Amino acid sequence: MMQSAASVTVRVATMEDLPVIVSLVNRAFAIETFLDGERTSAPEIRAMFETGEFLVAIANQVAVALVYTEVGGERG
Repeated sequence: MMQSAASVTVRVATMEDLPVIVSLVNRAFAIETFLDGERTSAPEIRAMFETGEFLVAIANQVAVALVYTEVGGERG
């Protein structure tokens, strides 16, 4: 049986996405939780918004992936 592929859109995240970003990052690194605790927190992600931006992939109205981008150095 074939299933149709979900349409994925990518957009720049806003501060309203903060809880979703924290959740996605912590779930991605869940295997490390037993050693170090959660990977990130809302204050850490909030600080990252000041130096770069997150791109969020949305499929079926659910955030399924993200990437953090930051320009650095002379060439970016």
